[in-house]
Amino acid sequence: MSNACLWNSAHLQQGKGYPDIATRQLVKTLSDNLPDEIPIMGLVDGDAYGLDILSVYKYGSQSLRHENEKLAAHRIQWLGVRASELTGYGASWSMISLYTS
Repeated sequence: MSNACLWNSAHLQQGKGYPDIATRQLVKTLSDNLPDEIPIMGLVDGDAYGLDILSVYKYGSQSLRHENEKLAAHRIQWLGVRASELTGYGASWSMISLYTS
């Protein structure tokens, strides 16, 4: 498969809130079996809850820590805007917190 072909196709896995075991297992399987040239990206909110959801995918959860090696997709990366980047566009912290509360 050529690199040009990789950019013309994608798989989108949508989760709703905190990931269930089946979704985590699917993301882990994709992370382990897809070539490294294909990134595994997580688009989550830029708040504490979104980062917590991303960390469950990447590192696992405390409640299932005995299953973390089977469920953690260590290749996943955050895709999204960080709050610190918004200030570079002239947004004040009070404006940012207004939209996140």
